[in-house]
Amino acid sequence: MNDSRCRYRTVAENCYHPDLEEYHTYGIQVTSPAGSEILHDVSTSRRTVEYLVSLFNSNNLSPIHLYDAILDMIP
Repeated sequence: MNDSRCRYRTVAENCYHPDLEEYHTYGIQVTSPAGSEILHDVSTSRRTVEYLVSLFNSNNLSPIHLYDAILDMIP
């Protein structure tokens, strides 16, 4: 395995919005040799986020494309 490869994983979160109050959502954590970051509140659907994480890992998505890939894939 290539040590420079990024790894993505689903992260469960609780968020708050004044109109919705507290709600359960999922983010995506990316870990690379440069460090780790979390993109919060991607979707309230665990299945959707797990699907994205699977695609990103299997295609070795570069972290610089993470935000754009999510915008392109979520309606």
